[in-house]
Amino acid sequence: MELQKKEVATHGCTNQCKCQQKAYGLCGGCGTHNQKADTKELSSAAQELVKQLEIHCYLPVVQFVVQDTTDPMFKLVAYSPVYIEETEQTIEEIRDMGKVLVDLQKKKILTLDYHLPLQGYAYQEYLESEVFVEFANSVVAEMKQEYTGVFATIQKGSMALTQEYLDQIDGFLEEK
Repeated sequence: MELQKKEVATHGCTNQCKCQQKAYGLCGGCGTHNQKADTKELSSAAQELVKQLEIHCYLPVVQFVVQDTTDPMFKLVAYSPVYIEETEQTIEEIRDMGKVLVDLQKKKILTLDYHLPLQGYAYQEYLESEVFVEFANSVVAEMKQEYTGVFATIQKGSMALTQEYLDQIDGFLEEK
């Protein structure tokens, strides 16, 4: 999203506000009013993901987990969050995207909800991804020495833009 400089500050800052974003109608974190996530300071991968979420509303996200059939309380989260666009992605690419997701979550731009999987979505690309297959074969094989019923699976979830972020976008667009 390209920000247009405004002629006057209309975002509610007081005269005592020291934020540097007055001219754009945004807050740089002065804490006296709503903060607006500044997407122009995000990485290109983060910006692209935000654009995808603005278009699709929800995207799939998973955790790679290890569970044990002999102990229903046993659940080990090995990789989280995992967002896969292509089954050939490397572990480095998946880790980098995981960092992007965590950063966007910390900035309150998106939510990661593992209790809300996408209805009707198979998550097949996650189960067929090279990284998950390698994870299932290597990590689980090693753990089977101690835990006989261990198996690899995914915890299905979804990601979405936060209502706070969406409200700020709406407010910004209404001011234009």
